[in-house]
Amino acid sequence: MVLLFFVTALTSVFSYAQKSTIIGSSKLVCIYADIINTKDKELKPVTDSLQCVLLIGDDCSKFFDYHDFVDEMRMNKVQIPSQFDNVDKNAYNSLCTVFQNYPKGKMTVREPIYPSYYVYEEPMNNLSWALKDDTATVCGYLCKSAVTTYGGRKWTVWYTEDIPSSSGPWKFNNLPGLILKAEDDSHSHRFEAFSLFQQTMDIRHIPSAVDQNISRNKFISYRNKIKTDIKNLDDPLYFIPKNAIKNRYISGMAQNKPRIFVNDGFVEIDDTGHYYIPLELK
Repeated sequence: MVLLFFVTALTSVFSYAQKSTIIGSSKLVCIYADIINTKDKELKPVTDSLQCVLLIGDDCSKFFDYHDFVDEMRMNKVQIPSQFDNVDKNAYNSLCTVFQNYPKGKMTVREPIYPSYYVYEEPMNNLSWALKDDTATVCGYLCKSAVTTYGGRKWTVWYTEDIPSSSGPWKFNNLPGLILKAEDDSHSHRFEAFSLFQQTMDIRHIPSAVDQNISRNKFISYRNKIKTDIKNLDDPLYFIPKNAIKNRYISGMAQNKPRIFVNDGFVEIDDTGHYYIPLELK
């Protein structure tokens, strides 16, 4: 039975915030659209739109879901800026959080697959870039381009030297300026900044009771096996014994679909009914 529920997930965030670690302080906030070109059950082309936020500090950054960012702003009693009036509140959320340079010299990635949040580390500055002569204007900034290969995909990114940060969306980093746009050569995935503003707030690592450490390669293999299975289109919990699901709650909407949380709100279910297109193929 699916019940309307608007408190549990937010309560979990506040509860575990008490156990959070402050790893830095932001200077800038960049909001990105994460555009995914995929197909529905009838094999018709569809586009999923995710809204993601990059908290940019001097020593570290945090890339995560827009909804979680708003929860953290409320938790820190930070006024939500007017720039968020332009954010699509119904966009489907991203379920992956990436900390760059946390711990120092590494990235920490946190992503849920029911019934756990899986956490792994990988080296920072692990991307080999080929700088190009192409330029483009993104979010009002003149950007240069660079190309890299990561996780089985070839990516072209655009970065601006007007913003002295080596960070970027998702796992992209180590260029002489903030990365404002990235697109893979199959045009399946695109990150593109649409708002950038100054904002000081804590950059927090917030654990949960269901965090589980894992190696990167093991997680990518496990995630892709489950989420690319055609059974996932009809039932994103197909691989879980039904008696392992204690409860299931709806909290708001995303792209005209309910945001579904299970087992007291610790894990949100990716239930778009669209084919899963992984960022990393390997």
